[in-house]
Amino acid sequence: KFQIPSPYHRPGFLLLYLLQIKMNGGTSNMKKVANPYRKPHKLKDNELLQQQTQILLSATAHAEEMGIQSQLRNGSIKSCKKRATKVKHNKKSNTKATYFNGKPFVPKVHCKVCKAKHNNKRVPHVKHHNLCYNSRNYKKKNSNNTTISDKFFKQCLRNNNALYIEGRDKIDYSKEERKIDAAKYFTPTMASTIYQPPDPSKKPTGIKFTNASYKTESTVDHRKKDAAEFRKELDKLVKLYKDGEKEYEWVKESKFPAEIALAAHIISVDVRHRKPLSTSQELPDSEKFKEGLEVFQHYFKPGSCTHTFSSRTSSSEDGPPSPSYHSITGESIIYLDWKLIAPEEKLYCHNCACGNVHSELMHEKTNFSHNKKLFPLWTGSGRATPVILMNYKCELCNSRYKANDGELLAILPAHIRSMYPVKPVYASGQFHLTTDLAEDLAENMMTYANADVVSKRMYKKMGKSYLSSLETYLSQRPTADYLTVDDYLNHQFPPSGKRLKEAYDAASTSQLTNYRYSRDERSVREIQSVNISKTDKAAVDWTFAVAKNYYGMPGKMFTMNKGSSKEMALLAFVRSTAVSQISHMLIQARLGRKEFTPGATYTDIAPANEDFWKLIFGADMRVLLGLFHLMKRILDTVDHRCQLYWECLVMLQSCFYKYYDEDLELLLVALKEGLLSDDGKKLSDTDIRKLRCSKKWKQRYSGYLRKNIQLPEIIIQKLTEWVEFWNTKSDNDGKPIFTNKTEATVEEQKKKVKYASDPPNMEMYRCIPAKKSSKHNLKKYICLRPESSLELDHLKMGHYTNTQTKAARADSLTLGGVADDNVKKRWKLHRDEQQLQGKDVDMPLHFADEPLFWDHSELFYLNQRANDVGIKPMFDYVTPVNEDTNEEFGSKHYFSQEKRNKKFGIDKDTKICKCNQCMDFLTNFVDDQLLDQIEKEVPDLDSTSKNKASSPSPPPPATNINTFSVLPATAGAP
Repeated sequence: KFQIPSPYHRPGFLLLYLLQIKMNGGTSNMKKVANPYRKPHKLKDNELLQQQTQILLSATAHAEEMGIQSQLRNGSIKSCKKRATKVKHNKKSNTKATYFNGKPFVPKVHCKVCKAKHNNKRVPHVKHHNLCYNSRNYKKKNSNNTTISDKFFKQCLRNNNALYIEGRDKIDYSKEERKIDAAKYFTPTMASTIYQPPDPSKKPTGIKFTNASYKTESTVDHRKKDAAEFRKELDKLVKLYKDGEKEYEWVKESKFPAEIALAAHIISVDVRHRKPLSTSQELPDSEKFKEGLEVFQHYFKPGSCTHTFSSRTSSSEDGPPSPSYHSITGESIIYLDWKLIAPEEKLYCHNCACGNVHSELMHEKTNFSHNKKLFPLWTGSGRATPVILMNYKCELCNSRYKANDGELLAILPAHIRSMYPVKPVYASGQFHLTTDLAEDLAENMMTYANADVVSKRMYKKMGKSYLSSLETYLSQRPTADYLTVDDYLNHQFPPSGKRLKEAYDAASTSQLTNYRYSRDERSVREIQSVNISKTDKAAVDWTFAVAKNYYGMPGKMFTMNKGSSKEMALLAFVRSTAVSQISHMLIQARLGRKEFTPGATYTDIAPANEDFWKLIFGADMRVLLGLFHLMKRILDTVDHRCQLYWECLVMLQSCFYKYYDEDLELLLVALKEGLLSDDGKKLSDTDIRKLRCSKKWKQRYSGYLRKNIQLPEIIIQKLTEWVEFWNTKSDNDGKPIFTNKTEATVEEQKKKVKYASDPPNMEMYRCIPAKKSSKHNLKKYICLRPESSLELDHLKMGHYTNTQTKAARADSLTLGGVADDNVKKRWKLHRDEQQLQGKDVDMPLHFADEPLFWDHSELFYLNQRANDVGIKPMFDYVTPVNEDTNEEFGSKHYFSQEKRNKKFGIDKDTKICKCNQCMDFLTNFVDDQLLDQIEKEVPDLDSTSKNKASSPSPPPPATNINTFSVLPATAGAP
């Protein structure tokens, strides 16, 4: 009689055990018999494993004390009871748990799912094989009823009956070490091999049979490779890969060139380590981890996550250049594991943090150790930079994060996340763009959405990088052929313009900024922050130049700007030019902004809709016709190809306005003395007359001249004389200057001349004194009439995006461009105010109009951070945006207004939207206006004119027009 150890209770192992006894003659000197029914958990795991190993090594000792018959005989009655309770179908043999069709079951060979994952192929939508340890059936059978040691012992037997080795169950036992161990104990055909216990005296040279942590023959110094050692190792792996070694078949599936993928493999193997699963735990203090950390810091210096492959040490030691290593010389690789880079930083789940719950993340595998994948980071200077990423998981909400995920970068301190050169708003998707490349993309997107230009530029840089690498390789007297272009690039190309546009769109709507609102929201709030007071002017107009950029949206773009700063105050896509389509937006601006009541509004259709504008902005608001539109309607009927065009234009300008005498005199003196030319050339009267009839006059000298608009009756008289003089004129080719529409258009515009005068008591110019270094000492005048500036804005807005762009992207680019333009205009106003205070702006002239900082929300955030840490804020001039007033611009207003039109409709008399908000505003506004009319005493216009006439600096005579006085500009009058 003998007793069978518990691991051999399974039928498949029982046969192996009996054959072993037969081979040893059926004798044994076993001294101790182990109770197979004793509960394993009562012993320590290590002691139990040692005991089971000892039993296995002396397995033949059972034959002397007990035989197998006592284990098989149960008695006839007991046997019949067992047979009666059995199911009536054939029971599957338990041998299938170990063998599959007569061979050992290997998951990566026989399981379809595990095989696909091992080969980095597409995983099929099927379950694991029933014999696979990843299947649910296997996990149910191997529940937590047994101890970890018993499970591991059975796993040793299942893996082709390998003996237990001390240290194998330790945490430091890595996959690479298991492969080394398996190669020393397992033979290729274990299915037909009878179990043979190895000789304990012959221990493998690469493993230590102690209870200490696992160590290999390789030392830390061997893993810390310099350039020469790394080159030799890379050449070795490249040769194995090209020879068809199965271990490196995964390189074929890599999107990166083989040399880069194998270099990442070398670094990944060298820096292998084990650390706690939770990021909240401190790093281990074991020698094994310290070795791995030391190797990691050898490749990636403290404070950096980037390793650059340097050139070889010296030609005398290394010999001819290696084509494999030379192809990656100067390239970089990034390894992102925040626990190794910044151990003191806590990694929280962003989703849980939004709900005020701090849930620390758990470590998973890196993308390279999991499936041999590398993340592409495009720098715009050549090939993509490979990135090895640690993956994290939140146990609370099961959210998964990559180490370079924007949500994870946003919660890290700025000095930590700056090691990875990507802004959090661009850290999403299947590829990333460095900060410099992302800024380049943003600048090009603001001009016709030119992402295709950036993509093609990146493609050209890849070709230039190959030529540069080949040139330096050939200069070192090589003996081996260099990589071909296909091997150098491995068919890895930059993202297309379409994908770059998608990355820009995602960054524009991302709230992972320092101030926690997106760039698109900042653009909207920049426009909402424009206030207009009663002492200021505004201009409104509709344009087709911007509307054509919106795909599938018929209509026009309504715009409104501010006179003093030229900032854009309103911008909305509308179906038509009817004022009823913008009434809701105007009322929202009145209610939401601090001040939005212009004293005068310029329109191109004045005096039409005068009652509407006064209803919105007040009865004392003036509705005027811009001089730009008045003159343009006449000039459009004149033949601009005629040789007499410029002379006719100059005479037409003199009909509407004249220059101030003192300004014109100073300019003529400067021109005749040569003070305005770089070479000091003096101009004669003839030269000045020719210059006056050209574009250069306005481009060069309009800033030194103020315009004084003539009185309406004078304009009408001069227009009549202008028509009589040029009506019959023709050039030398016989081409007349007038067309058949000119005279009729002039007669029509004479009726509207009275609305083109400047409003009284409003400044029309801002005077800028000359700099101390100026030779001519001429003052510069900034015109405050808003209509011409608005027309220039229309031209710029038409170039922000391409034609027929989808509404969301067109809004993002158009509003973003307008917001940046507002920042630039505010900066110019601030610079002018500094010059008025006598402060010289110390910068080159070509940068005088360009602001150094465009995002004032960022400046405001940094000033707040400086105050929090107790230091002086760095920025004196900051214009932060206001809170969101819920005003809608661009296409959003269009879709919302269409819904309001269907739901509420438009009041035909007032042309006001009938929604509750507009009706409440209209009721309160009309009541206040009637009260003001009762209490307010309207001044007598004649007495007002007399009082103004007695002032020290009398302006030209006033002319009474339709119950209000129209006066010319008084600012700086002679």
